[in-house]
Amino acid sequence: MTRHLFFYGTLRDAETFDTVMGPYAEVIDASEATLPDHAVVEVLGEDYPVIVARQGAMARGVLASNLPQGAVERLRYFEDEFDYALETRTVHTADGPREAEVFFVRGDHLKIGGSWDFEGWARKQQAAFVECARELMALYGQVPDKDVDRIWPGIRFRAYARARARAERPAVIHRSGLSREDVEVERIKRPYVDYFAVEDLRLSHRTFAGQMQGPMDRAVFASGDAVAVLPWDPRTDRVLMIEQFRPAPLARGAQVPWLLEPIAGRIDTIETAEQTARREAEEEAGLTIGRMDALSPFYSSPGCLTEQMSCYIAEADLSQAGGVHGLDTEHEDIRSVLLDVADLRDALTSGEVENGPLIVLIQHLLIHHDRLRSAWG
Repeated sequence: MTRHLFFYGTLRDAETFDTVMGPYAEVIDASEATLPDHAVVEVLGEDYPVIVARQGAMARGVLASNLPQGAVERLRYFEDEFDYALETRTVHTADGPREAEVFFVRGDHLKIGGSWDFEGWARKQQAAFVECARELMALYGQVPDKDVDRIWPGIRFRAYARARARAERPAVIHRSGLSREDVEVERIKRPYVDYFAVEDLRLSHRTFAGQMQGPMDRAVFASGDAVAVLPWDPRTDRVLMIEQFRPAPLARGAQVPWLLEPIAGRIDTIETAEQTARREAEEEAGLTIGRMDALSPFYSSPGCLTEQMSCYIAEADLSQAGGVHGLDTEHEDIRSVLLDVADLRDALTSGEVENGPLIVLIQHLLIHHDRLRSAWG
């Protein structure tokens, strides 16, 4: 038995649709359609919409006809992450009214806003969303849908990082000129997928002598991109660091797995790096930050870690700063540590500062201290 479904959101996009449908994409008929007395509205803070009943409104979309049951099962796997259920409605097509199934959100837990702008989404978020769909659908038949809710945040972080990477215009001045075009990826497997993922790659790449080298097996720890921010009060010439427990030093065998760090966090999908820095400053230290001085983004451990860091020195009033902060939902227990800039050099040379981004930020502040104090003081 074949089915007819009306898509009003991200699945209106042909690339997303083909990714989700997989081998069934070629046999499905798709045509423009509308659903009267319904509106497509944005979900605040998300990159997808929902549809709601609204008298006099008109929801534009696509009617997909003759979907095999296998295609419907792939759709359910994809849409279940967004907590939707199918309901039947009458849609309007060029050939007249048709009965079709529509994905409606379950419950009222999502905060909705105004009308969803499909064209705006296509310009700004389509590339990252397709990356989300690719990684999710690659897990179809391997990871049960009951586990997708847990791993979905990691899928999104990684997808948005890949989309940002594709949009970059890297400086090539002293480098050889070799690029991604000089790499042939034969295979990517993900033997572990959760909030983070391990990716097992088989690849070949061009050498500086011009020949192809490989194939070779390489494994990387895949995560989203991150930010780090060091708040600095130019009036009192003090900085705020944080201290928190870290499992990786513990796993290494460190005797003191509590580290001094900058405020930091993962770039939350639709946010910019600067927006993430401001949000994390509030969550981890109760601070509202002002002007920001950006360092060039960098890879902290490019031999095995995909994470790219964006770092900032941030203007802040630290007169009332201090205490313990963090989100209970993320099991955060974060202590604020205030230090005079005059004491930062000793903090570095003593070896107590072991966090790479914090070392970089302290050095940046010491180098640019006079410039920043003149601009912000």
